[in-house]
Amino acid sequence: THFVSASPASKYRYCVAGSASACTNWTEVTGTSASTAVAGGQTWYWQVQAWSGSAWIPANAGTVWRFSVTR
Repeated sequence: THFVSASPASKYRYCVAGSASACTNWTEVTGTSASTAVAGGQTWYWQVQAWSGSAWIPANAGTVWRFSVTR
């Protein structure tokens, strides 16, 4: 996963989940790229948020993106 930095964000977090509404386990990163291991044969959903210094701001107005992994 790679995302464009949002000024003045100092850190980011992302979530990868098995359903669009299940993003509750966030992983914090300081750069604009990350990797994660997921199981094949299913569709995954991901979302990114940027830290503004006082609150987490959802990227793309909170859009949840999806991707599929084949076996």
